[in-house]
Amino acid sequence: MIIKQIRLFEQPCLIFFLACVLTFTLTSSASAEIGNSKSQIEQRYGDYSLVQDGFNRIWTQSEWKSTLNSSAKAYGYMTIVGEMNATVWIEYNAQNRVVKETQIMDGNIKIRDFQNCFGELYTDIIAADSTVFVNSTFPELRVIVRKSDNKYNLIRFFIDNLKANAKINMHSKIHGFEITEIAPGDAKNYLKKSRFNRIASNLNAQQSSRDDNWLKTDNYFQPELFFSENLLPRKKTDMIVIHHTAIEDMSVSDIHELHLKKGWAGIAYHKVILPDGTVENGRPENLIGAHALGANPRSIGIVLVGNFESKSPTVVQMDALVKLTLELMRKYHIPLENIMPHREVTQGTTCPGVFFPWQEFIQRIKLNTSETLM
Repeated sequence: MIIKQIRLFEQPCLIFFLACVLTFTLTSSASAEIGNSKSQIEQRYGDYSLVQDGFNRIWTQSEWKSTLNSSAKAYGYMTIVGEMNATVWIEYNAQNRVVKETQIMDGNIKIRDFQNCFGELYTDIIAADSTVFVNSTFPELRVIVRKSDNKYNLIRFFIDNLKANAKINMHSKIHGFEITEIAPGDAKNYLKKSRFNRIASNLNAQQSSRDDNWLKTDNYFQPELFFSENLLPRKKTDMIVIHHTAIEDMSVSDIHELHLKKGWAGIAYHKVILPDGTVENGRPENLIGAHALGANPRSIGIVLVGNFESKSPTVVQMDALVKLTLELMRKYHIPLENIMPHREVTQGTTCPGVFFPWQEFIQRIKLNTSETLM
């Protein structure tokens, strides 16, 4: 009996359901290679569990074997991606070589976490000669991977919560992808026609035809912070503003994602100091931040991770803050009186918190200022 006549990618929920209820051997997440043999695929994933026929109907293995059908369009293999079930759909040519791979997960992963689940494919995607595209009329994401001088793969990602005005960035969630080989001539024409735009993922959906407007964009898979709009350079720097996150256990990426959700361009601060004293970069230091209303065009924002309304910063955090502040004062010739807590720059906040040892911090800066600024 046929499960149901469906189009494979128009009703992914059914595929998710099948992946959950079918019994299968757990395997580590991986991606097939275009050109692999069927035996290589079965060594990786085991025997197939589902079949899609030429009419886009889905069959279980036992149902398929009991029919007189002799030609399958794609075979479905069960696997595990992180803690999620997934179905890997493979299309073979007459020589039983892979010509298309489609992975559908029963959950989603953020683009920034892709490397944790698909290490081999991630290496291809972040290579210098790989190119990332978004569509200017609809939030779609594709990557052209150059495998050799005459071989290119096209990867199409399935993004969750698609809306006409959605922004694609490193925090966007994907629930699958499709890989096919693309002819060298087509790949080169594709690359040649597509223009680069750093904010292509935020273009108006009415600008042009969806089919024709693929734009080169930043590689959101790389371990970097990408912003949803162009940032402006800061013309002068004569102030440093100190903040706390007011939330415990935040990474730079967590802050970046939080600020993106607020509709900002990305992380508002330039420097982030973790509880262990590690200093990490946020917004590029030479660009205008979004951390202190009224002072952003002239200031650098430093944030310490923690909620200092309930406890004090760690000793190593304060040590790192003193060192970083002195370095920035010397670099930009910033006077001591322009080292400010957020609460003195913006009304309506107690940031960096009542337990932040401000006077002790300023005294430490004073003790080192004359030597540092010489």
